[in-house]
Amino acid sequence: MAARRLAAQNAEERIVFVALAGAWAWYLIGALYIAGPAAAVCLTALYAWRAFSAPWQPPERRPTPVPPGVWVWIVGMGGMLLALWVAHAVEQLGTAQTIKSTIGWVKGWALLAIFPLVGACLAIRPAIVIRAMGWFAVQTMLLIPLLVVAALLHLPSKLFVSPLQVVGGPGPEFFSVYLYTVDPSNG
Repeated sequence: MAARRLAAQNAEERIVFVALAGAWAWYLIGALYIAGPAAAVCLTALYAWRAFSAPWQPPERRPTPVPPGVWVWIVGMGGMLLALWVAHAVEQLGTAQTIKSTIGWVKGWALLAIFPLVGACLAIRPAIVIRAMGWFAVQTMLLIPLLVVAALLHLPSKLFVSPLQVVGGPGPEFFSVYLYTVDPSNG
């Protein structure tokens, strides 16, 4: 009996598979820091569209209702956003800084509500996540010898800093691409 290939059946599964299985590709272009939030925004937009268009969709394409535990996270992260806006208003930090901080909130704290929402409400099979992580593991096992050899040959550790750092973040180290690193405490 021939084994059937497990393939993504819908847009949400394709987004999750590409985000996870492509992690080394995201790292290579210096986009790993923004890949997760970008996938989360795409999945949230997909959920919003499915929720909006649910009355016109067949039952299998409608999102499931949001569970109460997920609502707790949504309210909590919404409260954090409100606190951020109030603090910016009180400290008179200006519109530009408020927008920048709001984008930072979306790339960080909002994910604590977004991932449970899309995980609970969109049709993402666990087998797709497992398969994507399996592909990531295979890629990692193939890269380990090359990266070890690079370290043994004393090739440059840091390859480059991605121009994607213009999107903002804690610092250029989040957009740096390394072949290897050496622990400074023990070599």
